[in-house]
Amino acid sequence: MKNKLAGIIVLMLLAMFSVSCSDSDDNGLFPDGDTENGTDGDSDTSITVPYVVVSGSVAIEVGKTITLQAQTINGTDSGYTWGSTDEVIATVDENGAVTGVSAGEASITATGKDSGKTGSWGVYVYVLPEEGSAKVTISGEVALEIGDTTTLTATTSGASDSAYTWESSDDAKATIDANGQVTGVAAGEVIITATGNDSGESGQWGMYIYAPPVEIPTVTISGGYSVIVGQTLALTAVTNNGTDSAYAWSSSSDAIATVDAATGVVTGIAAGEVTITATGADTNVSGQIGIVVINPEQDIPYEELWKTSGHADSTSEAFRHWDEDGAVPTSCAKCHSTYGYLDFLGEDGSAAGTVENEAATDSVVSCIACHNQSTAEKSSVVFPSGMTVEGLDASSRCMECHQGRESTVSVNDSITAAEVTDDDTVDSDLRFKNVHYAAAGATLVGTEGMGAYEYDGMSYDGIFAHVENVDSCVSCHDSHTLEVKAESCAACHGESRGDYKDIRMAGSLMDYDGDGNISEGIYYEIEG
Repeated sequence: MKNKLAGIIVLMLLAMFSVSCSDSDDNGLFPDGDTENGTDGDSDTSITVPYVVVSGSVAIEVGKTITLQAQTINGTDSGYTWGSTDEVIATVDENGAVTGVSAGEASITATGKDSGKTGSWGVYVYVLPEEGSAKVTISGEVALEIGDTTTLTATTSGASDSAYTWESSDDAKATIDANGQVTGVAAGEVIITATGNDSGESGQWGMYIYAPPVEIPTVTISGGYSVIVGQTLALTAVTNNGTDSAYAWSSSSDAIATVDAATGVVTGIAAGEVTITATGADTNVSGQIGIVVINPEQDIPYEELWKTSGHADSTSEAFRHWDEDGAVPTSCAKCHSTYGYLDFLGEDGSAAGTVENEAATDSVVSCIACHNQSTAEKSSVVFPSGMTVEGLDASSRCMECHQGRESTVSVNDSITAAEVTDDDTVDSDLRFKNVHYAAAGATLVGTEGMGAYEYDGMSYDGIFAHVENVDSCVSCHDSHTLEVKAESCAACHGESRGDYKDIRMAGSLMDYDGDGNISEGIYYEIEG
């Protein structure tokens, strides 16, 4: 338990204390080769300014000791004078050994004996709960369908309980009996509490009660995704979870492709992209498909390229996870089905920015998801933090789903709800918040999206500035295969790019994981 809690603390604090800085009169901000007079280092009169970098662990248990390291960049120091901004919290000896004294935060400084430059490093001192203290833990299912039942289990560590008293925070959503059996009543979230009859300690368990899936009629179109100018393509429509005697077909642009209103036969008119819609005569439900019209002389195998991507893998967990439920819920449909993404964009006639309907489980991320009128005009994205990033290229289509689902804001909301005294107080009510998968869009925009946790008063990088035309999702990844455009990297980094895990910016001189290696790929710094 002690090691697990310490690990959680370290992970939470990496965002705060991962950057060493200088407090000397030159601010220690001159990178290698920069000069005090502002020149680029080519002038004979320029002076290269040294600065001190401190690195090591960031979290210390009271009574324990860690050792920090100092190094001088652009100069040499025979030794360092160490100091602590608050010796009530942490002390440091002449060798950089830091000892935790009491819970709190302190900055450790190292001043070069020859350069006179000072670097600093933030440490957090924490106290672990006393061994043997009583604690009640609940385990069991976290999601329950309305009308179903499940039984939770309570255990007590550090003491013993002969039985438990169970309680629901909202009987209108879920009830629980004396044996820990929960019955789903209405959709929503509920907290179950178990109190030990002997220890008097309580534990809590969050549950989500959901309504049975409703089979929603959907129309699926098949037959192909491209047609050559002057040729035809026969499309077919099928209604799932319903019946239609016929379909009414229409094209979003007859100037690019026409479609026979009764048969679904598409005729290519001019090169471009068009959306074909089929509406069921009985259900009045519509399905759409994107068609690329190609000039005869063009040889652009978009469809074949797309078929090799994860977006087209209909067998993957990303599209099959909800098979037993019968539908993709509104909270997931946006990014796990074409239907949900079009719903979010408002292409289905609903309000844009939200998903109103569950989606059928029979779709992948098809052409129409990314190629429609809304995405053609799209240039901004709202991130989970509520912050909007504008002026984007076609990458805005990618970032809607590759942005994660948590942020600084959601973490702070959890801390506020737990009513802890400060951001770094360990509290049993706080839980890990999973950012969700493939949050590369949030990583790319940095502090403009606040996808990672950011402490007040600290400075964080914004949108990653690479070279022109190689600085966005679609400029670095093939938009159909999703593979990295390695040939673009080779233009500057050589024909053999090697393992992408070895990439590190030339000016990155911080030893983030404290192993003394500042040349390893940034991936390995994060891994530790």
